[in-house]
Amino acid sequence: MSDWSRLHPLTPLLRGGRYLLALIAVVGQQGLCSADGRFIAVAAGVGTPLALLAGYLSWRTTRYRVEGSELHITSGVLQKRDRRVPLPRVQSIDVVRPLVGRVLGLAELRLEVVGGGDTEARLSYLTDDQAVALRGSLLALVSGTPEADEQPTEHVLVEVPTEALVGSVLRSPATVLLVQRFLETERDAQSASYTLNFDCNAPIALTGVPTDGALTSTWQP
Repeated sequence: MSDWSRLHPLTPLLRGGRYLLALIAVVGQQGLCSADGRFIAVAAGVGTPLALLAGYLSWRTTRYRVEGSELHITSGVLQKRDRRVPLPRVQSIDVVRPLVGRVLGLAELRLEVVGGGDTEARLSYLTDDQAVALRGSLLALVSGTPEADEQPTEHVLVEVPTEALVGSVLRSPATVLLVQRFLETERDAQSASYTLNFDCNAPIALTGVPTDGALTSTWQP
């Protein structure tokens, strides 16, 4: 039985970002379009610290360790969740490297389990070396081979450059919507700066009385 281990300390930053994106998804496109720039700024100022706090609490309460032929994971802030993943029923163990995690040198360990209610278990996030090493240890336990034995050589099928991933994020609908909303707010602010202010207390001079009895006036600023 191994000792309890925690996820990487930068995990709250990545999880907080996911919570913030989930909040934006809940608000939706219509909510962003109908809100003004001040509301968006206040919502971002309040939502970002809350998302980071939620990520920190989630990281603080998540631990894992290997117990015999099981991977034991505990998590949960308000409700404690205790899960034991039977390694003999694990179908695959993958190391997933998301865009932000790749920049920070972090990776996610993802286990696919055959049968049961929840068929997936995740450890996000670990350092890239920790994820690869833990994957090797778990594969050795799954196959029943000593951990020191050489693991099968992996072959890269597809490799996507980081520049392409960054470009896909910048061209995503959410990014385009936020930029469009920002430009509209700036345009409205510039248009408002050209608004003329008239003094309602300025005197009005009568120029004459027409034959039809109507009064006409001219404005004297």
